[in-house]
Amino acid sequence: MKLIVLILKTVDLTTVPILQLTSEIRSIAQTTVDLPRELHRRLEKAALSRGTSMNAMVNSAVVAFGKKKSIRRDD
Repeated sequence: MKLIVLILKTVDLTTVPILQLTSEIRSIAQTTVDLPRELHRRLEKAALSRGTSMNAMVNSAVVAFGKKKSIRRDD
């Protein structure tokens, strides 16, 4: 779970492209991630201001982080 915390601290939650979570994706599996309180507040605030869920924000941040890391490896 430390990687999720790192990702959420690294990715700009105010500008990350939001994934459209289909019902198929949402029904695959669920997990719980323990976050530091301040990071949880920041994530919740970003989700509310962008009109999406915290789940969508976390998934979007993970995808954006992965794409960023992939681009760096290709350089």
